[in-house]
Amino acid sequence: LFLAHTLLLLGGCIRIESQRLLGEHFTWEVSLKRNHRLCTTGLYSLVRHPGYLGLLIARIGVLILHSSNGTVFRNCFLPSYPLIANMTFWWNYVFAAVLLVWFLYRAKWEDDLLKTQFPEEWTRWRRGGTH
Repeated sequence: LFLAHTLLLLGGCIRIESQRLLGEHFTWEVSLKRNHRLCTTGLYSLVRHPGYLGLLIARIGVLILHSSNGTVFRNCFLPSYPLIANMTFWWNYVFAAVLLVWFLYRAKWEDDLLKTQFPEEWTRWRRGGTH
């Protein structure tokens, strides 16, 4: 359970920090805002899409939590409602896989947009160069 909670906390912190670093440039839709800039500092100096990474780390925490002995889900819900519990359990894995595929697609979409808008800066950033 410690690992699951640690991953949930770590993933949430990474996600929050990535949004904080983007500031006004954070949007739910893939778009560029007026005076948009490429964020290459903080977590963005280590990985191009830390927000997605944070959500995936947190999701792994949820999967571990639901799979662990000693949780309400595993010790109470599973024995009492095995069909629903097993469906929920497997749905979590399917959802995680769909989320991963969506993030890979969306990351490419964002990369293509940023590469078009900031070609030289994006290429340097992708290669690990600093400004």
